[in-house]
Amino acid sequence: MTVRILLVEDQNPYLYEELLGAINGFEFHVVKRGDQALEEFRTYRPDLVLMDVRLPLLDGISAVRQIRRVDLKTPVIVITAYDTPDTKQRALAAGATDFFGKPFSYMRLHQRIKELALPEVVIPDDAHAKQLIINKQRRLEALKQRRALLGYSAPVNMDLEIQDLTQDIEELLNQWQG
Repeated sequence: MTVRILLVEDQNPYLYEELLGAINGFEFHVVKRGDQALEEFRTYRPDLVLMDVRLPLLDGISAVRQIRRVDLKTPVIVITAYDTPDTKQRALAAGATDFFGKPFSYMRLHQRIKELALPEVVIPDDAHAKQLIINKQRRLEALKQRRALLGYSAPVNMDLEIQDLTQDIEELLNQWQG
């Protein structure tokens, strides 16, 4: 099942697509301004919204309020580099479902998107569990290779992603073997 995500981000939206997109079955529709969020929300009909706070023309918190006036159900995750208690409080008060401060772990964001936008997934058999572990191991190896190539210029959240993915694989292996 493909999860349709409206991404409202003015800086580097393609990083989300690269790290969360095809591997996880997420489809992104990107807008770069807060004033475009409501119109695109109505036409695109996403399963989930990822909303930056600092946006041109209309900030993300105001855009969340506009979305909530027409839809109370669709999850909205606010993501911002302005990770202060006040910003978080204002985002949640406006109707955000969750809040992530930058830098963050893409694995944690991936997990939260799955929790909010996908129905409960039941692993039916060992073959499915094994394939899930294999896919995560491939992703981990790709991240490690990319991290090695980037060296000191690698983003902080890449290390967090590697740690989370390693832990996730260990937990899956324990569940599958146990």
